[in-house]
Amino acid sequence: MQDEQADARFTYAIGGLALWSPGRDGVSPDTLDNPGFTRMAIANPDLAPYGLAAIQLLDRLDRKAAWHSKLVYGESVGQPYAFVSTGTAEIGLVSAAQVLALPDASEGSYWLIPHQLHDPIAQDAVLLDHGQDNAVAIAFVTYLKTSDARDIIRGSGYRLP
Repeated sequence: MQDEQADARFTYAIGGLALWSPGRDGVSPDTLDNPGFTRMAIANPDLAPYGLAAIQLLDRLDRKAAWHSKLVYGESVGQPYAFVSTGTAEIGLVSAAQVLALPDASEGSYWLIPHQLHDPIAQDAVLLDHGQDNAVAIAFVTYLKTSDARDIIRGSGYRLP
């Protein structure tokens, strides 16, 4: 049974970060040096892999101390995006896929963070024990491994493992 569980769990995509602002022009790496911003949203690094990646980015760029008192934490990767889109925070480190999915008219400005600046954000799938006999669950997990699914994943702003 343990070998079956090991085979059932796999990484199907690697997520990325984007520094994003819906209403500002020219978000870039230099934006992290801008003392004029009062709030930047990130996911809680204790709860969300995207938050941990955001902290790793700030550490690696030696910007963590400068932003420490200006960080607004969301419980998941979705909340920082909501904080920025509603104006609670001016900028945010959010999922690159969220930003890339925006319609052109509302993209704002963003910088796609080079993946080397944080640990990989693995997006894993697992077939749970109670799904072992569920044809739909098995079909979905099988589909995630196809070239069609991989094309969709890549086209949605994720890297492939």
